[in-house]
Amino acid sequence: MNAKRYNSIDLWKLIMAFCVVALHTITLEQSKLIIINELYDSFVNMAVPFFFIASGFLLAKKLQLPLHKEENIDIIKKYLIRIVKLYLIWNIIYLPLAIVGFILDKSTPLMSIYLYLRGLFLVGQQYT
Repeated sequence: MNAKRYNSIDLWKLIMAFCVVALHTITLEQSKLIIINELYDSFVNMAVPFFFIASGFLLAKKLQLPLHKEENIDIIKKYLIRIVKLYLIWNIIYLPLAIVGFILDKSTPLMSIYLYLRGLFLVGQQYT
């Protein structure tokens, strides 16, 4: 199967990857210009929705009509399994940082477990 390339999506994925880094590093925290902060926030906050939409578009391009075909179900299952594996792997990688953060905050073990599981299943981020 010859996969079609979407160069414009690839370019925007690169730009939005920088926006994700900017989101997590609070790049313009010291800026006093409100208009700059608003423009900055508006642009970098598009990163996560962009990746969500681009992923959905690229997944839909792999599917065939009618959508209930068995091949489509297999494609979606593989896609979901891959995403869940990546999510769990990265959460395991971040676990030591979360533990250090909870220790520095002097959280109780029970509260730390609660906050970690809440971040894992409900928020989508860990200790920050």
